[in-house]
Amino acid sequence: MVVNAPSISLETLFGFTPEDIEANRKGLLSARQHTIIQRTAILGIKSSRVMVFIIVPLIMVAILSFDFLTSTGIQRYFGKDLLTTGAVVGAVLVVIGIVGASLLRSIGLFRKMKSDTVYAAIGPARIQRVVGKMGYRTYTRYDLCIGKVRFLSQNPSALQYIQEGHSYQVYYMVAPGTAILLSIE
Repeated sequence: MVVNAPSISLETLFGFTPEDIEANRKGLLSARQHTIIQRTAILGIKSSRVMVFIIVPLIMVAILSFDFLTSTGIQRYFGKDLLTTGAVVGAVLVVIGIVGASLLRSIGLFRKMKSDTVYAAIGPARIQRVVGKMGYRTYTRYDLCIGKVRFLSQNPSALQYIQEGHSYQVYYMVAPGTAILLSIE
């Protein structure tokens, strides 16, 4: 799966700079990479907070408002349907608890992502086809494997320039559930 294109460099294809690879060789993130990783981690934490503190409470208010408006008003809350209302409130509280636990987990994982640890791997390149299902849709993606490390392809078109079986050295960092390719040579 190789295309002869000598004018295209790995730096261009995978989006890193000579300064990035120089820092990665020393086991460090470059200033540019550090900024990108930090922004990504902060965005993940902010997204989780928006979910817990804005979206979930709005859903709760909507459910309770609908429940109240479709009942006989205050009598429902003090009458025989108190059990139903309690079940709705209980279910909403369970959802808030689950989302809150997810938020705490996400914050922990994204804080790990902000660490400056750069790993290196060397080995033959393999391009692995992965077929999966999301809901009713089937998708295909191609992952880059160097040695025993697998990278989800951020730029599938760049993989056509990788020579399968050829030895590459990659620098990467570990993030929540994946490895992030920083640079390759």
